[in-house]
Amino acid sequence: SGIVKPLKPINMRKVVIHEESDDEDDDPELDRVLQVFQQYDSNGDGILDRQEFEKCLKSLGLTASCMSSFLESVDKSGDMEIQYEEFVNWAMAPASKRTKKSRLDVFWPERSATDAIVDIVDQDDEEPDEEKELTLEDVEKICGELPEGWPPHGMTVLNNMRARFPGYPVEGIVWRMRRNDFIGGKVIAAIRKTGAKEVEVVPPSAVKVGKPGAFPHKYRVRSMVKPLKVYKQGGRNWSFQNMRDEKLTPIGEIAPSDHFEVREVKRGNEYGFCFGRIKYDGADDPAATYWVVLGLEVNRSHWTRSDASRSTSIDLNYSDAARLD
Repeated sequence: SGIVKPLKPINMRKVVIHEESDDEDDDPELDRVLQVFQQYDSNGDGILDRQEFEKCLKSLGLTASCMSSFLESVDKSGDMEIQYEEFVNWAMAPASKRTKKSRLDVFWPERSATDAIVDIVDQDDEEPDEEKELTLEDVEKICGELPEGWPPHGMTVLNNMRARFPGYPVEGIVWRMRRNDFIGGKVIAAIRKTGAKEVEVVPPSAVKVGKPGAFPHKYRVRSMVKPLKVYKQGGRNWSFQNMRDEKLTPIGEIAPSDHFEVREVKRGNEYGFCFGRIKYDGADDPAATYWVVLGLEVNRSHWTRSDASRSTSIDLNYSDAARLD
């Protein structure tokens, strides 16, 4: 048409980058950032609009609900468009407070796009405490809407993965879970392939105490003045840690000195608190699961005895509940 259209300033900067790419001192990481940026800049205008950036997030296995958190982290100008410089600053920054790896290396590692590790960037850039057992509410705050088909055992799998792979981002675990049908063994194998640090640890939700046959058994509330609070398993805030810290609302209580039946005991790896799954006579829902905080172990016959080998009255006694002979 003979009309010369002016380039936006951002496009001009993009051209300069191309011109300098032949320099021997050119940073290969900046080249990688440029390649990633251009991959999603579908119209080639040197800017990622909201639709283009959403496509970028989806390629990482993230849902649209993460958009606002990521936009706030990347789009520092607040114009709802991501300039190339903004993308560079974001991609080259550390992925989290616990790693020196850049987001470029975390999201788009050189080894393989299929091994990309996703991370969470929430509005205040804070991350969950690694020692804290997450609840469903915690995960929704981090990830937004949970994947379709989230199973009843989803939180158990997620907390198990966090304990086994400390430092691996929660968003990444959720993504791996979805891609592997929420099957714990498959998720472990998938995360291992990324080279993530793995430790042998048993999370609080999986530590069962006592030999087969040790339960059910009768116990007595030790206190003569303080009742034992009863909690119903389930709800968005449910966790053993929240139960221990009395952040959950009890649905009932067992009176001081009263007897009750414990059907199973689990021990947390933080401070050693134990929790008893009980038969609760005051249950409004007989099919539900009810728990009490048994407290700390007392008078163990041998402190090196494993959880699974304990069976005596001495071994299975707790600060808030006494085992009856």
